[in-house]
Amino acid sequence: MWESLLGVADGLVESIGEGVTQVLDGRVDLQVQKLQEKRKDPEVLKAVEPAKAQRTDGATIVGQTPQSVAAQHSGQGADTIMGFDKQTVMIGGGVLTALILSIALIARGSR
Repeated sequence: MWESLLGVADGLVESIGEGVTQVLDGRVDLQVQKLQEKRKDPEVLKAVEPAKAQRTDGATIVGQTPQSVAAQHSGQGADTIMGFDKQTVMIGGGVLTALILSIALIARGSR
């Protein structure tokens, strides 16, 4: 009986792992696609173009635009991990930990 239960638990863990992998791959692909589309937008390209000036000796000075400096310091994305909200990741980690512990307890009890 315990062997069949462990077989079901192994299958469950494997299917959950595959599902999580598919979800993460889909999220990564979506983020990459959004970034590629954003990079093609002429307004975005112009906004992130660095400011250029000439020194008195004729050398070019290249600086950062105010938009790129603001984007670096805005902290945008600090509340997400791979596109997921931190709270969602914490809940998922708790569920996964509980699942692993329950499987370990079931395996230990079958000995």
